[in-house]
Amino acid sequence: MRYVIAWWLVAAVFAAPWAGAGEAACPQVPDHGYPALVFVRGTDEASTLCMACVEGGEVHTAEVVAARPGQVRQLDDAIFLAYGGFGAEVRLYAIDLAKGRMKPVEPSELLCSVPERRKAMLLHRHIQAGTFDLIELELDTLETKPAQTVTREKLGDEFGSLLHGSMKLSPDFRHLAYAVVNGDLPGIHEPAVYSIKVLDLSTMKSTVVDGGVQVRIGMFSSMAHGRPAFEWLGDDEIVYQHIPGEGDGLEAEHVLKIADIKKGTTREVMRPMIRMTFDGGGLDRDPVSGRIAYNREHVLDLEHKALLGRDYPFSVEQARNPDRTTVRRGDTVVFDGPGWCVGTCLSPSGKHFAFMIQIPRHPKRGGPLTIIYAVFAGRREAVAVSEKPEYPAFLAWVEKPNAQDDAEDTE
Repeated sequence: MRYVIAWWLVAAVFAAPWAGAGEAACPQVPDHGYPALVFVRGTDEASTLCMACVEGGEVHTAEVVAARPGQVRQLDDAIFLAYGGFGAEVRLYAIDLAKGRMKPVEPSELLCSVPERRKAMLLHRHIQAGTFDLIELELDTLETKPAQTVTREKLGDEFGSLLHGSMKLSPDFRHLAYAVVNGDLPGIHEPAVYSIKVLDLSTMKSTVVDGGVQVRIGMFSSMAHGRPAFEWLGDDEIVYQHIPGEGDGLEAEHVLKIADIKKGTTREVMRPMIRMTFDGGGLDRDPVSGRIAYNREHVLDLEHKALLGRDYPFSVEQARNPDRTTVRRGDTVVFDGPGWCVGTCLSPSGKHFAFMIQIPRHPKRGGPLTIIYAVFAGRREAVAVSEKPEYPAFLAWVEKPNAQDDAEDTE
């Protein structure tokens, strides 16, 4: 397998002659290049957002923009938000790899992306001024416009909880869900109790969804306390986690509940006995696939009240002394080799899979050596996409719209 710089990287210079002020061309996924794998490679001091696809048995790669792994977010099938550059040259870009263009936007963080509404909402915190701005991003045009400014004067004591804590915006952009600790934090590794609240952005009134959400962390955690896990299911419903029992420091009963903020009701969904996390857990919706990742290991299947493997129908098995990783698609082995898997990514359609294998420090290269592999539908083995002594930490797939319906596994 050879690695080549794709011809469409050169063509990208001329890809967007109609680009408006402030816009720039970037590599574009060609019609025959889907699916493409998007990843960050490099080090914390110098890393680059790249994309790759396989054409004619060769891996074609293109560099998009200098970007840090922890500062890249996927908004839609081929649209990303990424901080480009380093030091004083850092800028935030909205990037459309399907159209081959990117546009600078105001420095901010992603609150939520709702592809079906063709919009995303960004958040810009002004801590010293005591305000934060909501900025609307149009996914089709990459244009931004102010949506709303929330101030300490309007919210009073609630403002501090919002400004410094985690918050999630409802898909209709009307409500902010956030968590507030009840009283003082307890001793290290002792359970903390939070209230999950919802702020109505039209009235600036806050209501308590559940005032007794208990958070526990595993005995192996280096953190003092965890934070509640919650996510919006729709415009009016929130799913969240409560850990009531003691557990043994490794496993505990986790209670998943759904609150309907319109009806003012709460119902229990399931009580899985699963491994405790280092930070209290997580519930995060993928804007492209709609899947809700749970504690980084599972996907929620609320219809059947079940937890699915995060990478299903793929699975990853690992062994120590020496490090070895085996990846399967169903019962078929698609990769078996030395090294430790340090990250995975399933495509929105569930047809394609990517993973990162890290091999211990090499005496000549420095190291460690990290190899990014991709398993494409219709291929029996994993394909090496990038092989460098680096620490990649971001993976995402770009598929054609409706790939979940149209893609067929030809294997």
